[in-house]
Amino acid sequence: MKVIVLSVELEASTSLSQVGLPPAAPDGVHVPIRIGGDREGLHRGTAEAYSALAGCYDTGDQVVLFGAGAGAASVCLLAKVLGTVGLVEPDHHLFDFAVAHWLSPAVVRPEGDWARLGHLAATVAGAVPVPITYVGLLHMVTPAELPPMSTSLPTVQIGRHARGIDSAVGESALPVAPGTIDEVWFRGGYPDIIGLPSGDPRLSHRALDWVLDGAQQAGVQYRGTTVALPAIPSRPSPPRRLRRPRASLPDLALVHSSVRAYVEAHPRYWLHLPKRVTWVDTEWPASAERLAAPM
Repeated sequence: MKVIVLSVELEASTSLSQVGLPPAAPDGVHVPIRIGGDREGLHRGTAEAYSALAGCYDTGDQVVLFGAGAGAASVCLLAKVLGTVGLVEPDHHLFDFAVAHWLSPAVVRPEGDWARLGHLAATVAGAVPVPITYVGLLHMVTPAELPPMSTSLPTVQIGRHARGIDSAVGESALPVAPGTIDEVWFRGGYPDIIGLPSGDPRLSHRALDWVLDGAQQAGVQYRGTTVALPAIPSRPSPPRRLRRPRASLPDLALVHSSVRAYVEAHPRYWLHLPKRVTWVDTEWPASAERLAAPM
């Protein structure tokens, strides 16, 4: 059994650059993929990840998926296909058709259509659904011209999705697989969380620490892989050049405890939060220290 890590992020993003193979799995496979933020980029990322997995997956392998921004949407589409259609062998005549059409983000498929595709793939190509050990997402978005994606990911065992509190409405993250993937809000906007050049890398690092800690709790040991960054100073975020309406958080939203520490020093930040929140990762920063500890 080996670990297979697939990560998909925007070409300009740096949030997943430090995600590789866990130290305990040096013989595994890591495939980093960079994409554009449009429909073609999303499809290409999903297709490259599917093709890479088809070329190296053996039954029993641990499959770990990471995605940031549109790359997170690409990863979720991949997880949907793996959980319903499964993997078609690369040398099968159906493979190219599956990559070109079944992985297209532009097609809206009801759950019944996914079930029929799965039956077809199993009957014609012997494909079976692939278990996914962990999915880690950083502020998933999809291009505006695409239809809503299915959020049912039947073979994902567990996952985490970090979302930015300060993102503009047009950059708001999409909810994913409720009940399977935990979604938690962090201080920062879309550029911060996914690691764009205009964002604060310290905020990206904090969200990624939480996502990697989830992988560790799922049995994928990522200790020792993160790079220590300076603590975020106790000061307000720098003003944005363009003020746009922020996406609103739902009542009782799950909010990371690092935000609680910040809001205690800057009470006006309560205006960014709903009246009632649920604080999570209350042992923070112990979880970050656990990640940085040597094996």
